[in-house]
Amino acid sequence: MATIERDLIVLGSGPGGYVAAIRASQLGRKVTLIEKADLGGVCLNWGCIPSKALLRSAQLYHDMKGSAEFGFEASGIKVDFPKIIDRSRDVAGKLSGGVAYLMRKNKIDVVMGEGKLKKGNKLEVTGNNGKAETYSFKDIIIATGARARDIPIAKVDGESIHNYRTMLEYRKRPQKILVVGSGAIGMEFAYFFNSFGSQVTVVEMMDHILPIEDQEISDSLRKIFTKNGMIIKTGVKLKEVKKSGKTVTATIETKDGDEQWNGDCCLVAVGVVPNTENLGLEDAGVALDERGFIKINSNLQTSLPNHYAI
Repeated sequence: MATIERDLIVLGSGPGGYVAAIRASQLGRKVTLIEKADLGGVCLNWGCIPSKALLRSAQLYHDMKGSAEFGFEASGIKVDFPKIIDRSRDVAGKLSGGVAYLMRKNKIDVVMGEGKLKKGNKLEVTGNNGKAETYSFKDIIIATGARARDIPIAKVDGESIHNYRTMLEYRKRPQKILVVGSGAIGMEFAYFFNSFGSQVTVVEMMDHILPIEDQEISDSLRKIFTKNGMIIKTGVKLKEVKKSGKTVTATIETKDGDEQWNGDCCLVAVGVVPNTENLGLEDAGVALDERGFIKINSNLQTSLPNHYAI
C-alpha cells in the first residue's frame, strides 16, 4: 500500500478541528481534514446548535403564551412537535453544510473516513467506502471530541431510553420524562420538555443542579424550574431502570429510602467521555491520563513530537 504524503492532518472536524484547519491553512499550511461522520462534529450536528434551536422554539412558545403582558392577544396556539424537531435538524444540516463551504474556500482537503495512528508519523484511514489508505504527515492535530457517557443500568434504545443524540431526533412529546443528570445537557432538555407541557423529573447525585456552575446560578435556576412545575431531586442515585411495553420504571435511591418513578421516557445525561479508543494513540506513543483524555502541555503538544491535541 503506497503512503500518501501530507503536511498537516487534522483528525476530527468539530469546532476544535475545523477552526484549527482553517487557521492553519490561512497561515500557509497544506491541510487535510479527516472526518468519519458529519462535518462540524457533535457540536454542530448533535449538540450545541440543534439543542439551541429547540430552546429557541421553547422560548418563542413561552413568549407567545405570555404575550398579553405586552399588549397582544394570542389564543389557540397549536404546537407541531415533530416540526420543531425537524427545524432543529434543518438548522444543524445547514451549518454543517456551511463548514463544507469553508473547507472548500480555504482549500482544505477533506477525507471522509476513520483514522488510526501508526508509529512513524503515519495515519491509516479507512474510508466510508471501506477502502484503507495510509497517510504520512509532518504534524497532526487530534480533535476527536467526546460522546455521551453510558450507564449500564439504562441502555439507550432511542425509543424509551435516550441520550442527547437520540433525543434530538425523537419526534414524540413525552407525557412524563425522567432526566438523569443535571448538567448543561440535562437541564436544557428538562427546560425544553417542561416548556411544552411534559411532566419533567430531574435526578442528580450531587447536592445541587448544574454541579460545576456557581451555587448562586444553581439555586436561582432551581427556583425558576420548580415554580414552572419541574420536579428536581438532588443528592439521589438512580438504582434501576426497567422497560415494560411503552412504560419506563425507575428506582431512585434517596436518603429516606427508595422511590419509584413511572413514565414513558428517560434521558441519560451524565456527562461525556473522550473519543480516544481505537485511535492507535498508545501504540503510537501518545500518553493518556487516567480518564482516557490525551495529555497535553500549555501549547497543546502531546507526549509525542509533531502530535497535537485539542
